[in-house]
Amino acid sequence: MFFPKQTLSVEPESDDPNAGLDVYRRDDHGPRLPVDALSSELVWWMACRHTIKRLRNLCWENSIPVPKPTGVTDLRSAFEHIVNSEWYGRFPRAAAQAAEQSQVQAWLTEAEAGYSVDLASGNWLRTFAGNELLRVARGYIYQPPNRAPSSAYELDVAKSVAKWQVDNGRVPDELKELLAAIQNKI
Repeated sequence: MFFPKQTLSVEPESDDPNAGLDVYRRDDHGPRLPVDALSSELVWWMACRHTIKRLRNLCWENSIPVPKPTGVTDLRSAFEHIVNSEWYGRFPRAAAQAAEQSQVQAWLTEAEAGYSVDLASGNWLRTFAGNELLRVARGYIYQPPNRAPSSAYELDVAKSVAKWQVDNGRVPDELKELLAAIQNKI
């Protein structure tokens, strides 16, 4: 099932051919979606994405907090706020590690190996980005009019999936919890 939320992923929840978008078999609803093949094509993309996130976290995690206006009144106080911060002291080591091409290659290889294991074990259904698979698979399940931008196609598919989930009582618990939290804030 494709869930229209980036943090959720593709998860077949039923062997029932009438249980919505069946990614595993050909049946009366149409041809089998090649999500396994699509996922294998995305392994290196996922590894790249993972490594970029790792680089961002390494270099920018816990970056310098913005000071209160009363705490910075001249060049000296502004300079000291920056250079005396914990982040500024860590940054040269982090940047040197991030700039090491062999380290980046090792991180990519490590991430690719992990995603390949997920692909082989079927765990990719939980670890691959469902929104990216939706974008790639969209052409297999929906032929939109030529006049709309591609983002509108994705929105149409996501709305159709969401409608099916609501109509069939299959809304993921995470989305129910998110809706409840939003409603509590309003």
